[in-house]
Amino acid sequence: MVYAVHWLNVEKKFKTEDGMRTLFYQADWRVNQGEIVQLSGPVRSGRSTALRMTAAMTPPNKGSVTVLGEDTMQLADRASWRRNHIGFVNDEAALNTEMSVRENLSFGPSAPDASRIERVLDDLHFTGDERTDEIAGLDREAQLRAVAAKILLEEPRLMLLDAPGSDLTPEQRRFLIEHIIAAARHHDAALVFASNDASCAGLMDRLLEIKEQRIVESGKVFQEEGE
Repeated sequence: MVYAVHWLNVEKKFKTEDGMRTLFYQADWRVNQGEIVQLSGPVRSGRSTALRMTAAMTPPNKGSVTVLGEDTMQLADRASWRRNHIGFVNDEAALNTEMSVRENLSFGPSAPDASRIERVLDDLHFTGDERTDEIAGLDREAQLRAVAAKILLEEPRLMLLDAPGSDLTPEQRRFLIEHIIAAARHHDAALVFASNDASCAGLMDRLLEIKEQRIVESGKVFQEEGE
């Protein structure tokens, strides 16, 4: 069976002022094709690093990370592979703020046809005004939906969401994630949402948690004390 994500005995370390720190040790986890999962865990437990390893942005020290049937350590051109197969959404993604949403989606060397653009905008529930307004004039939630629309146009088979919308209200963030998930399901893409936002748990097929340097099945979203 080809999984969207398959880690096997993964170890990840990095250097700190106090010496080497281990984030993951003999970590195993899988995401099925088309599956929607949430990955939660304590601060500095490695949620973002887990997504970056999965997207072949940083390698494991040991073990294997296989994504969509490809061993990420054996990829000849990781950047090209990532562009063709992975959709990565975080708070740092940006579009041309002086162009409209529709213009941003139409811009590029291999611009998709207008009907495809409109279908993706429909999937993400853009109003008529939002489609023609400049990015700079949209609220933050709509700007992040526009980023997701640009990515979905590339038809990624795996979407990785690194806590996008951290500066939004809980209601705005749920609205954003709900519509990205609905669009991912429509395009039959697997999705991993790395966040401790418990309000989105009901949208997931499974909940995973980083616990004691491993990734395990969980019945709930991890919450820091006081959250």
